[in-house]
Amino acid sequence: MSKRPRLVSATIAASFISSSVALADFVTFDMVWEGIDGSNASAWGSLTIDTSILDIAAGASAVSSFGVSGSPFVDFMITIEDAQTNNGTYSVADGHISLGIWDATGPLDLGTELIGQAGFEGFNFWPTSTSLPGNAPAGILNTHRDSPANDRLVMTSMIAQNVSVVPLPPAAWAGLGLLGVMGVCRRMSR
Repeated sequence: MSKRPRLVSATIAASFISSSVALADFVTFDMVWEGIDGSNASAWGSLTIDTSILDIAAGASAVSSFGVSGSPFVDFMITIEDAQTNNGTYSVADGHISLGIWDATGPLDLGTELIGQAGFEGFNFWPTSTSLPGNAPAGILNTHRDSPANDRLVMTSMIAQNVSVVPLPPAAWAGLGLLGVMGVCRRMSR
């Protein structure tokens, strides 16, 4: 087999392999909470969502456990400071967070602050134990719901760190591959 047919065959094969690759589209949000009702506590954290499962820009909602197949919630962590109880960092990785709730009623602009946007109802999380920090249904973070030493915080900011580029559809990859084949063929014919 001469060089030309092998090169053309390899280019075509590469274009079809590329067209079948599924790319996940992750968005990570930075979040901030501030104390309310006289609390001096504050918190900050991050949430990563797989938007190939949950179309958050379109206003989709979800309730799902972290770490299960088909869950849009990839990762979550929160650090609490200056609270009466439960200061520290909590995450999905250490087993403290079990459930995520993303609530939206309409399209969202992921390039701007989500708090205050029409259509964004909020993100809540549930801990694995009531003695750990967790959100109440109204979006209020409680540092220890079963204790009188419970600080209450409200989310004041949620901003996307990285809004990744939407991957090209398979047909576009195939088209790019064919353009590459045509370029190789043109070069070889000279």
